[in-house]
Amino acid sequence: MEDPSKPEQRKKKAYLNFGQPGHEDEYVLHLADDDIPYDMADKIKEILGENWQVLDRGTRIEIGHKRKFGLRDDKKVSGAVEQAISDKYKLHK
Repeated sequence: MEDPSKPEQRKKKAYLNFGQPGHEDEYVLHLADDDIPYDMADKIKEILGENWQVLDRGTRIEIGHKRKFGLRDDKKVSGAVEQAISDKYKLHK
């Protein structure tokens, strides 16, 4: 049973996946039961830097490297996402 006094258990779930159908070369971030907060994509972009493309699609955020064939860096991307969402969401990979 969940203990509502523990902040980690009160956070909403966020899901980060790489290579979903239609998104084979990028990460997709989904937030449970919410639209994407207006500044979340900007926070992720700021943390990742200029070599990454971060697009807010309203119900998801798409994250991909700007190189033609993309770059997969699970540790860097998940760390940036966790840092950007940690106040409200818990990331499930």
